[in-house]
Amino acid sequence: MSLIKRKLMGPSFPFSVGTYYTAAPATAAWFTVFERSLSTSGSLDGSGWTGITNRQVIFPYSGGGFDRINNGTQLKITLQAPASGTLSWDKLYIGNGATSGDIYDFDGTQVQVLFSGSASGSVSSGGFITSDAVAYSHDGSRSLVVSMHHTSSEVRLRSSVVGFRHFYTYPASDTASVTNDTMNNDDGSNLYSVTKIEAFGYGSVEAYAVKQFFDRIATPTTARATAYRDLIMGLVNDGDWLRIDGLYMIAGADFATSKTNIKQNNFNLVETGPADGTFVADHGYTGGASSVLSTQFNPNINTGYNFGTSGNNYMLCYLTTNDAVGTGVPAVILNGTLVDSFIVPLYAGNMYAQMLATDSTGAANTNVQGQYAVSRTSSTDFTRWKNGSSAGTVTASPSGVFNAAFPMLFGNNAFQIAAGTFGAAQAFSSQMQRIMARINTYQTAIGNNVY
Repeated sequence: MSLIKRKLMGPSFPFSVGTYYTAAPATAAWFTVFERSLSTSGSLDGSGWTGITNRQVIFPYSGGGFDRINNGTQLKITLQAPASGTLSWDKLYIGNGATSGDIYDFDGTQVQVLFSGSASGSVSSGGFITSDAVAYSHDGSRSLVVSMHHTSSEVRLRSSVVGFRHFYTYPASDTASVTNDTMNNDDGSNLYSVTKIEAFGYGSVEAYAVKQFFDRIATPTTARATAYRDLIMGLVNDGDWLRIDGLYMIAGADFATSKTNIKQNNFNLVETGPADGTFVADHGYTGGASSVLSTQFNPNINTGYNFGTSGNNYMLCYLTTNDAVGTGVPAVILNGTLVDSFIVPLYAGNMYAQMLATDSTGAANTNVQGQYAVSRTSSTDFTRWKNGSSAGTVTASPSGVFNAAFPMLFGNNAFQIAAGTFGAAQAFSSQMQRIMARINTYQTAIGNNVY
């Protein structure tokens, strides 16, 4: 069934006030799951791939339209040849990425893709080739893995593309169909040969980024649903959604929803220790004598995500009550082997925020209430933030690494936390300003903003 929007007076979750949706006969069609050009500036030809198996990992939300595919039953893949030379293969498999282990592993449901009925194929001189349709289910919430065993030397690639990772074996070996493979080379955020993947099914009226979150929480009110949708789709449209690993609106209608990771069904918050903190609906969480909120995320253990061990990351928190004394406790912390990464909103008249290096000076601050972040986009400095503005950049190289024994923690017993997020930091400052603006808009919508 598809959904048709009609005017209606009154509320109608989960869609906007003033509309409702009625069922109507639906027609299945082909929808683009993702599409990226390999013909623009930045694309290159590569050689030396004869006999090698490579695996292209395509993360969720890598598509231009972010369409959810409901009840999808088939997939097909389009490949592009190098500008000069031939791309050829004798095996190509596609399937969902594993839920644990290496991000390039299949989950065991992978299927072989054929081209005009043949397992092998080739395409030359910048041309395109689209596979036969193969029976396979895809709903947009899982990464896709494409595994190809090459029989020619040349490939077409595009380097440094957000939303993708590429791996390969060397010396050459044929492991295209293997579920739990061992790729001994990580080629980074590159996209090889695959230019489009399509799924046959029923398109949703909502972007999957919103739908996947609504599927995991209790039904919110219309106003709350609108606040969530504006937050998520704003981050999607800003281009920041892909770089987020954890996003928590702790000022929620109930504690369970407040601890739910909006970005993905991983790293939901868990109250630590004796669980003696206090949650107040629509306002947030205050830690107890021995309790804070654990993200269950540690970049040393949870590899392959945006927040990496290199330290080029961000952490953010939104605080709604004031610690007038300035006790110097952290609102968010990730322990390091030599230097901890944290945000301390107030101590002796200053805020302190650091990422794998010491903030020895801090920035003047008098009120804990507000939104804070720390971001590192290079190996030479990191930046403090408050309420969408820079609170100074500190020149300091990383010292040590993140401690594998401890996850990232949010909250404390000195103040109330209303939101938190973490992910990869971009090399330009507007990212933190955009994310802070979106989170403050949500807090404003529920009447919980402090600036």
